[in-house]
Amino acid sequence: MDTITLQSHWTGPDTGPFATWVADRAAADQTHCVRIDAVGRDPAGRLAVRTEALHGARLPDALDRIGSPTVGVAVTLTVPLLLLAADARSGAVVLGDARADDVLVDDAGVTVLADHPPGADPPGTDLPSTDLPATDPNRTDLLGTDLPGTDSPGTDLPATDPNRTDVPGLARSPTATGPPGQRPSGVLRPGRAAVAARTSESPGPTALLHAVRAVWERVDPREPCRAVVDTAVAEALGGGVDEVLRLLEVVRATAPPRPVRWDPPTDDFLFVDTVEAAPDDSGVVRWIRRFVERGVTLPGGRTVPARRVVVGGVVVAGLAAAGVITLGGAPA
Repeated sequence: MDTITLQSHWTGPDTGPFATWVADRAAADQTHCVRIDAVGRDPAGRLAVRTEALHGARLPDALDRIGSPTVGVAVTLTVPLLLLAADARSGAVVLGDARADDVLVDDAGVTVLADHPPGADPPGTDLPSTDLPATDPNRTDLLGTDLPGTDSPGTDLPATDPNRTDVPGLARSPTATGPPGQRPSGVLRPGRAAVAARTSESPGPTALLHAVRAVWERVDPREPCRAVVDTAVAEALGGGVDEVLRLLEVVRATAPPRPVRWDPPTDDFLFVDTVEAAPDDSGVVRWIRRFVERGVTLPGGRTVPARRVVVGGVVVAGLAAAGVITLGGAPA
């Protein structure tokens, strides 16, 4: 299973959807969506945030490792996503755009959504934490520091000119030709790949429902609950908060949650080779065992089985006893 560590830097205006997302995410203490680690300003004065580092596997990779999850494991993976989707549909949580594979699963089986804040300046590149400069986590004056060029995990579109306006979601900066250090953060700096908005992104609640559907599609279709869950998922994708809550009830009624097992279960018919007992160090026991197993080796190299030696010994002892009795009973 391919595990990754993601830590993102975002910049945007002080007002609008981006500022709303920052304020909401900084005030809430969500367990199943990425949280803000630091807030500051970039060199151009734009609002800048750094999200917490997330470690885990993207949902498709985690499902490939699990294989066909049991109903209980599917409940464990999807109930937190449905709770988050219901909160977002009702307006209790502000979610940005995301894809189903923006859901990460950690080693304990906890699902976390790494959504992209709305209205953020492009490119919003996801950076492996190993490529980030070592800084004090309480410092916010380095949020605008140029970082080494890094490929964005999960990005599948080619780089594009930052001054193009025909790409959806990619704004043109009015001061793109300003000197370095005075350019707005929306202009891509040297060494940082320009990335267009991903066309497969959808609003956060919809992306969560797509992730839920991806999990339940891996469950054995012979399970009686599959048809009911699939129907409820389809209704939730086309409905509102009531349909999401209905899907949550259906999922919870299928089975109790079960822990995620990353390794496949052991085979019921496990054949183990017989382990021989450790030999005794006693010389007498070792000699008896060798005698029973191999017999007696004669000087010429011939081996006489133990059974023949025992039979021969019994015959010799019987003849000797008969001779003694006969000689002892003769008249003087």
